[in-house]
Parts: sequence; structure tokens; C-alpha cells
Amino acid sequence: MHLRPLPSPLRPHRFVFDLSTLRYLVGIVNVLANLDTRTYVQRAAGLETGVVGLVAMLKRRRFVYSSANVIDFNYGRLERNRGKAWLFHLGIRLACAVVVQTEEQVELCRRRFKRSPKLIRSVAEPAAPRASNPAFFLWVGRQADYKRPEAFLEVARRVPEARFAMVAVSGGRPNGKLADWLRREAAGIENLELLEPRPHADLMRLVDKAVAMVNTADYEGMPNVFLESWARGVPALSLTHDPDGVIERHGLGGFARGSIEQMAEIARRMWHERADQSELSARCRSYVEREHAPDVVIGSWLGLLEALNRRPPGPQRFRAAPL
Repeated sequence: MHLRPLPSPLRPHRFVFDLSTLRYLVGIVNVLANLDTRTYVQRAAGLETGVVGLVAMLKRRRFVYSSANVIDFNYGRLERNRGKAWLFHLGIRLACAVVVQTEEQVELCRRRFKRSPKLIRSVAEPAAPRASNPAFFLWVGRQADYKRPEAFLEVARRVPEARFAMVAVSGGRPNGKLADWLRREAAGIENLELLEPRPHADLMRLVDKAVAMVNTADYEGMPNVFLESWARGVPALSLTHDPDGVIERHGLGGFARGSIEQMAEIARRMWHERADQSELSARCRSYVEREHAPDVVIGSWLGLLEALNRRPPGPQRFRAAPL
């Protein structure tokens, strides 16, 4: 079972929960209590992690925590409510196993949580190679400060000969000020089009037309937008995050190492070379088929769950990291 985290804005340190959070917690407990399953799987850092861990312990079920982002291993940076942070760390202590997406997260998990995790890469849905000619750089993401959409706008300004398209969605509690700012700024950039959110199938048709899928976030896990674009033969262009160095190591696009200037240079080169991306597209598709295909990922998950079912339920002994 997968539970999405309940978003929360940065607030001063506190330990208490408001009424809406308590109702949310009760709802999770009710759902879990009525599930006929031997194992709970919960993904992404949040107070849900502790609730699932406690229910699993009380019902003598197995519990697997699955990371979604490198920030999971520094959760206090996001969550200032110490009660919610405490619940998350409690859940990590109660988990029978911790699953991570990348080698980078393996090391983060060992250092922060003092646990040896299981590396299972994110799954990529199979897709046909794109048939459209590359027409624009594409940015897709939530209207959140850490996603740094302003960096994408700045690259568009610096590469006026190229075309850029942005789909900014309001996930969780949207940042209204950021959304208003994006609309105002995008209106003044002639080579940038701010598009409305759309269903996933329509979004993938946009991906098919992209010169590259752009990511400007401060931190990520293994972005789904990368996997979806690589599966179609569309390269990535990333500002600050190259998970396990795969973009550079396997030649899957461009990595700017945190430099807007370098990102603009890479974008300019990719724009002028967009007419022939055949070799680049082939590398992207080959990487996904080799590392993220459903049969590879599902096999790893089944192996983990079968191993857990041979052991008694309950958390593994280890020394937990402090809050």
C-alpha cells in the first residue's frame, strides 16, 4: 500500500498537532486496520511513516519504508513540527526494511539512519520512441520553492533563440505567491509558454516534443519526469541534481552542476543540435530498459517481500539516528 505524504509549510518548531492532522492520522489508522495484507509499503518521508510503523507493530505485520527523495534523509530541513519529525523517525526505527532508489541514498541512509537499505531502482513504464521533432525545452513540476522554476525562466531569457514550455502544477498546498509571480514573469518572456496542467497522457505528448526534460530542483530522488522522458528517448537537462551521476556517466543529456550559466550553454548547444538526437535518444532508452524496466524492478521487490515473509514481523535491531 502506498500513502502520499500530507504536505505542510515551514513553521516554527513545535510538537503539537492541529485537529485536521489528528483526523488525518485517525483516517490512516482506520484504513490500515481494515487491510488484509501481510506487508505495508509506505513511500516518502512524513508523519505517515510512524503511523504505519506503529500499526504494523501492533497488528504484527511487516512494514517497508521506501524513500522518494534525498531530503528524506534530512527531514528536519523540511518539517519544523517536531511531533511530525518524531513520528517519521519512529517509523524508520519500526521498519522491517528500508528501500532506496539510488547509490547516493544508500550512503545517506547508512549515515543518517544507521541502517543498511535495499537498493531497488524506480520503475519506468515502457513507452514507444518518440515520433515528434524536438520543438522546445520542457519543465514540469509543482509550484514549490525548492523546485526553483525561476531558474528555468532565467535559462529561457539567456537562450532567446530556443523555445521553452512550462507546466506548473499545484500539488498539495499550492504556493499562491509563487504561482502569481510565475504568471507575471512568464508573460514577459517571448520564447516561453506557460501551459495549463493536463492529464498524464496529454503531458506525455508534450514530452515527445521536448528537446530535453528540464529539472531545476534543489533536491530530488530519481525524478519520474526523467524516467518518462528517457523511456521515450528524450534526454534530461538538470541544474543541480544528477542521481548517481547517470546523466553524465551514461550520456543521458546535460548536467549543469548548479550553474545557470552552464545550463544556458548546454541548452544552447542542445537546441542547435536538436535535428539529430538519434544516438542520444538510443542511449536514454537503453539505460531505462536496462535499469528501470518493470520486470527488473518488480523482481527486486518480490525478492525482498519473499525474504521478509520468511522472517518474523517486527523492526530490525539498530541504533537510530537522533532527530
